[in-house]
Amino acid sequence: MELLGRMPKNFALSGKNAKRYFDKSGHLKHIRGLNYWPIKKVLMEKYHIKEKDATDLANFLTPMLTWYPT
Repeated sequence: MELLGRMPKNFALSGKNAKRYFDKSGHLKHIRGLNYWPIKKVLMEKYHIKEKDATDLANFLTPMLTWYPT
């Protein structure tokens, strides 16, 4: 979730066990202060990938890492 941003409310609440993990607003229960971290920054800062390569890889991965992939 830190890479994708906040989960859409209707998506979060649609699962069979949604009430176990999400409140009625679609926020995660018992987890506060998630730090959203764009995938390009993760690749550069955590994995020390050069900016051009991180951009290319992030552009490749991002469409597959969406809440509603096409």
